[in-house]
Amino acid sequence: RELLEPTHIGPDTPPPVDDLHIGIITTDMGTAGYSIQTCDEPMFGDNGILRNTSNSAGCEDRYNATECDHEECPWLSHSLSHPDDRRDPSNPPIWEDFACLSQIGTRGCGFEQPLEASYVALTAQSQPGQPNEGFLRPDSLLAIVYVTNEDDCSTPNGEMFNPARTDLGPLNLRCAFHEDQLYPIERYHDAFVSLRGGNEDRVVVAAIAGVPLDGTWSLGDPIERLRELRRVDPLNPDELERTCDTMGAEAWPPVRLAELVDSFGDNGILHSICRDSWADSFQPLIQRLQSRLEN
Repeated sequence: RELLEPTHIGPDTPPPVDDLHIGIITTDMGTAGYSIQTCDEPMFGDNGILRNTSNSAGCEDRYNATECDHEECPWLSHSLSHPDDRRDPSNPPIWEDFACLSQIGTRGCGFEQPLEASYVALTAQSQPGQPNEGFLRPDSLLAIVYVTNEDDCSTPNGEMFNPARTDLGPLNLRCAFHEDQLYPIERYHDAFVSLRGGNEDRVVVAAIAGVPLDGTWSLGDPIERLRELRRVDPLNPDELERTCDTMGAEAWPPVRLAELVDSFGDNGILHSICRDSWADSFQPLIQRLQSRLEN
């Protein structure tokens, strides 16, 4: 809402955004066909396709972009010609629609692959004839926001999900201790920048993830120190120790997410999912977007 209706009034008040697309995906990219509890679609999962359905009370069953030239556009949109900001009393504003679509929960596939999901959503699934076609516009600023309580497990090796591979260790620990089997972070950094014509200043990446609240690690500290927090839970040798555990959330070390955020320098933002309120996490993101839009 702050993007469409800036609340700071003064000589440096940012202009309201008059052309906005918002897309939402899950981190579920399947488990290479292996049957694993919590993963309902083991082959490809949700495969980076933008969500347009909601099961939340008081929400519409289905959402589609208002300005689109094909049958179904699974994202939210706002523009001067199709405003979605309370001007039409019969049409809920885009921020209310966003609140409906973003209620995904944490009970999906336990092998989160947020980096690969966003990569596929913005590349293969955005090609002509694919479900996300039209979501990206060539002259837009690209903001990618990850909200997850676990780290990324994007891998080209389907055997990482094979329950019978005892040589790879417990399923829940494989992604943390077999980083050599995961896609390199450069795959995602370079792909996102290339989507904006090679201009890194037109990409903002944020993550609300398992950053510890006790100050043992913060963005800017060596990533290796965060990696050292990947310790096996002595009370449960099949899981890692949590980096934070509050009434609001429990979470684990977000090493790969931190690496991607860090690779974008001033355009990278990382905050803890265990905070009581995420307002302090989204405000820096909004300010960064507003400053980039001004330029």
